[in-house]
This record gives sequence, structure tokens and C-alpha cells, in this order.
Amino acid sequence: MVDAVTAPVFRYFDILGDGVLHDIFGSLSRVASWRRAVKERPSVRDVVMAAYRARFRTHLKDHGALLTST
Repeated sequence: MVDAVTAPVFRYFDILGDGVLHDIFGSLSRVASWRRAVKERPSVRDVVMAAYRARFRTHLKDHGALLTST
């Protein structure tokens, strides 16, 4: 059940980029391992459309999100 909640959050971090990931998960090796394992599950991997990454970044830019400057 926890994976169902965290999978979308982990996906957001993947889209935001390595700079954000390093700062947040850099010293949390077990969380980073869990994140990778969750990401590989077909139920997580196959749930979003191929254009999701680009559409989400466009959404962030359109709304002036500070995170898009990374």
C-alpha cells in the first residue's frame, strides 16, 4: 500500500532531475534502493503514457514552478 503512495512521488523526482535526487536521496541508500525497486514494477512503470515526462515538465513551467530551473 505504501508503494502505491510513494511511486508517483518518486516519479516526480525522476522527472525533476539528478540534482534534486542527489540532494534528497544522496545519503539515504535504502530509500534510493527502494525507489529503484518500486520504479521497476510493471504496475508502476507502465501506468503513465510515454509523453508524461514532457507534459509534466510543461505543466510545471506553465505554472512558474521554481523546480523547473534545475
